[in-house]
Amino acid sequence: TCASCHEMSPNALDGLGPNLWQVTGRAIASRETYDYSPALEAIGGTWTRENLIEFIRDPQGFAPGTTMVTTTQLTQMQIEDLVNYLSRLR
Repeated sequence: TCASCHEMSPNALDGLGPNLWQVTGRAIASRETYDYSPALEAIGGTWTRENLIEFIRDPQGFAPGTTMVTTTQLTQMQIEDLVNYLSRLR
């Protein structure tokens, strides 16, 4: 589901959403090649494990007004597995 909007490999271009390569530890809304929503730009901070879990679980709750939409309802275990995967994209 994520790959329909996001690339997840080094040097890949952004898609409908930003490339998620090395997203863990990166400043939120910081890819210079992607046009983020003002809602996400206003959050500040970095993509920690906790922030990623919260954002994936409820994008609008994390950043009201974000353009990120979820098309699939994920279980807590699936969200944690996804964040574990994203953390390995180095």
